[in-house]
Amino acid sequence: METIEMSTRERRRMALMTRVSYRQAKRIWRRYRQEGDAGLVHRGRGREANRAARERRPSRGDLVQIDGSEHDWFEGRGPRAVLMVMVDDATNTTLARFYPVEDTASAYDVFERYVRLHGLPAALYPDRDSIYACTREACLKEELAEVGPETQFARAMRELGLELIPAHSPQAKGRVERRHGLFQDRLVKEMRLLGIGSIAAANAYLDGTFLALVNERYRVKPRDSANGHQPRPTAATLALVLSWQEPRSVAKDWTLRWRNRRFPIDARHAALDLPGRRVVVVERRDGTLAMLYGKRRLTFRDAPSPATPMLRPVVPQRPRSPRNPPAPDHPWQRSFQTHRRFFRPPSMGLGSPFQGSGKPGGHEATAQATTT
Repeated sequence: METIEMSTRERRRMALMTRVSYRQAKRIWRRYRQEGDAGLVHRGRGREANRAARERRPSRGDLVQIDGSEHDWFEGRGPRAVLMVMVDDATNTTLARFYPVEDTASAYDVFERYVRLHGLPAALYPDRDSIYACTREACLKEELAEVGPETQFARAMRELGLELIPAHSPQAKGRVERRHGLFQDRLVKEMRLLGIGSIAAANAYLDGTFLALVNERYRVKPRDSANGHQPRPTAATLALVLSWQEPRSVAKDWTLRWRNRRFPIDARHAALDLPGRRVVVVERRDGTLAMLYGKRRLTFRDAPSPATPMLRPVVPQRPRSPRNPPAPDHPWQRSFQTHRRFFRPPSMGLGSPFQGSGKPGGHEATAQATTT
């Protein structure tokens, strides 16, 4: 078949025709005939995009979205991991880090890294995962304290003065969801080209290269130049707050038990009259412990648990002698025979007082013998 050379104009026309269906071509032609050149203008021109329908906060730090994305980030070259992402609502400034799982420790760590870089945000916008939101009903003490049921993460945010706003749907936190899409596309391809297959190497690439490129490309200017971040707390304060805290009661001997361990409280706190009162045991992320009575730090020491009391030795019992049946002329045997004779059931044959009429030895036979 002879090859036909097409001009540039014909090729442009062919490209246009292959991009639209027959029905769409008819619709475009109809609009052009009715409206002229204006009928060829895209209908969305000049209108706000659907994704931009949720208004941004005016200042950076007013609201920060946080979420984790579990994905096969290393495409089989390494373990599955979770990418924890934080996005500032006003500027799109992004912080991300890889962790083995999405749990309270991961949320604590990425939040602390954000605070060290920017300060404390005014509000945090997570989903309703059990890390951030508690679904159980409040107990009586929580209702009286007007704090409601809290997770460890929610308790920490309250102590830092942050407002925690759980989202009701993934669409509500669209900025962090779109950042997940970007990472699952571009970041996965970049790590594939670089041969990255471990969490440590991936975090090094994020901190050294990729996050800077993302923030340079997608950061926007806020409407208000004010900074909504609060000053950074000290490292000791963050370590104490971003922890696991559990209340315990002090025993009469001024000791406290926690996870099968015994902690005597120092005698210098004698004026507090602690026996019977509740104190809070704080386990920091590095494994160290602290005790709080209100806002006061208590001094204590880790004492070994009391030794388990020794059990009484098992004394072997003397073997019991076999029971010998009583002799036939034993009084107990004679009384038993008498009892059996007078209270023999009907199935035991003649002489039973329970036998019916018409049988020898029954009630009728006994009565006739008596009459005779």
